[in-house]
Amino acid sequence: MSLDRPSDRWPVVCSTWTEATHLRQLTDQHGLANQAAENLLKYLEAQIEATGDIPSDRTIIVEAGVDEIGDWRIVILSSFGARIHAPLASAVVSRLREVSNGQVDVMWTDEGIVFRLPAADEIPSTALLFPRPDEIEDILVKELSTTALFASHFRENAARALLLPRQRPGKRTPLWLQRRKSADLLTVAARYPSFPMMLETYRECLKDVFDLSGLKTLLEEVQNQTIAVRHVQTESPSPFASAALFSFTGNFLYDGDAPLAERRAQALALDHLQLQ
Repeated sequence: MSLDRPSDRWPVVCSTWTEATHLRQLTDQHGLANQAAENLLKYLEAQIEATGDIPSDRTIIVEAGVDEIGDWRIVILSSFGARIHAPLASAVVSRLREVSNGQVDVMWTDEGIVFRLPAADEIPSTALLFPRPDEIEDILVKELSTTALFASHFRENAARALLLPRQRPGKRTPLWLQRRKSADLLTVAARYPSFPMMLETYRECLKDVFDLSGLKTLLEEVQNQTIAVRHVQTESPSPFASAALFSFTGNFLYDGDAPLAERRAQALALDHLQLQ
């Protein structure tokens, strides 16, 4: 949704552009109810108060803050979508791990990227968070081969190419066995970078899953300062960052917290007769 406004930059609410005008525009042109339009404007105003701007096609906001245990949480607020955020996050994590002593957690959505940096003394610079466009492809190709994304697409490509034959035609092969067979094939194929299935899997990941050309264009515009990158440090997350951090928390909540004995007890509690 976009609002017609007299300038290219936010804030929308200014002396010559009244809140009543925005409410009328949201209700008449975009079909929002009055209360929904008011809540939307309040949400945007709260974001502007927190960070001074909102993310757009001309502005990226890098919001940094310290979490409850003293680790840095970096939220890149962007409106360019997950097909660009995913490869950017993978490349940045690769570089952060080279300069960081701890494990770097990452999560991306259509609205941005969240990083957790344990034991970091300072906030990463723009050069670290936004690699040069001429090196991004090399970083991604190096990182892709070790990811679950690459392994899953390699298995699908190998199956389509009939490289995973069935021992019993006409009968279904369990998916976990397909994964094991595919992993064995990938181990051998990785020794030959020009193997057709390897090239096709790289092409599929970089072109179909990721938007590599769009990411290169974005990094070029960041490098040329056509797209502004604003760094802000906040004591508490902004409204936009709060939404991203909520997804981040849900992604890692209780991850690995269940003790081994508890997991075994849960397995023993299953009714195996009913499963059969």
